[in-house]
Amino acid sequence: MFHVFLHDFQESPAFWNPVLEVMQDKTRSSIPSLYSWLDPEHAYYRDILQGLLLQCASYAEPFDLCGQGYGALLALDLAAQDPDRIRNLVLIEPSIPVSKRFQKVQQTLAHLVPSKVFDQMPISKKMYLDLMASLQDFEHRMDAISAPTWILLGENDKIHQQAAQWIQESIKTSEIRYIPDAIHDVVRQNSEAVGKFLKEIYQI
Repeated sequence: MFHVFLHDFQESPAFWNPVLEVMQDKTRSSIPSLYSWLDPEHAYYRDILQGLLLQCASYAEPFDLCGQGYGALLALDLAAQDPDRIRNLVLIEPSIPVSKRFQKVQQTLAHLVPSKVFDQMPISKKMYLDLMASLQDFEHRMDAISAPTWILLGENDKIHQQAAQWIQESIKTSEIRYIPDAIHDVVRQNSEAVGKFLKEIYQI
């Protein structure tokens, strides 16, 4: 089976390398660069989603889909629009705009981040703010998702609990799993546990 990994808006495809090393299944994994579908002058969420839909339509068989942060948001949208193509869905620390208030808080926080912080990221502050503003394009159609779905969090993660609970209530085939003794950023802090979890789910 084929595995697709979607990184967060602040990350690059290399973010997943430690997990793939644990899984030992790089030849059957695809990590698209989400920025390849963006215009530097106008970064819109829907452009990334459309690029992903076109790429995934080229795969010959159903595939496993895993996303982290806003990559999990894209994974949800992709699974809702093309549910028959998804074999397993894994959402790690999902950043989901569960309400307009949540979106406004996220956008305010993004504006407060110093521009120099983005010098270490594969995306400019302007592009990131454009993406955050365009998240209103996300549509809640979770009832269309039928694939087995796992929401993966650190055991002590308080930031993503609300989104995780909302997803679990919205997708009948979903359940929340926890990485023991972890808080946040579980892929970077505990890639071995994440890789082993995915090996189990994907039956590698």
